[in-house]
Amino acid sequence: MQQLDKALMQKDEKILQTVLHKDLSFGHSNGWVQNKKDVLNDFNSGKLIYSNIENSSSVILNINNKWATVKTNTKAEGTVNGNAFSLALHVMQFWIKTKKGWQLMVRQSAKQS
Repeated sequence: MQQLDKALMQKDEKILQTVLHKDLSFGHSNGWVQNKKDVLNDFNSGKLIYSNIENSSSVILNINNKWATVKTNTKAEGTVNGNAFSLALHVMQFWIKTKKGWQLMVRQSAKQS
């Protein structure tokens, strides 16, 4: 998770290629869902820029040698299409272990109330 957050903030495509699963579903709190290609294109184009990602109260709900589910409370800040955002989110992630290591397969967030 730390590698993913760091790569998102630093727009490190090499790490994103490694930690994002080929069948990724990356759901945002506004209903916007991206696949791996969408995530990479939006970061490379500057459409979506994260300036800060802070996870608190991370909990591994389930884990074995093939997959893990993790929930966090996350504060995310950045810009979308040049418009600033600052969000407090509940995030659920599903990670799968592959030959490349742990890869994010599914992520869904909802705004904290």
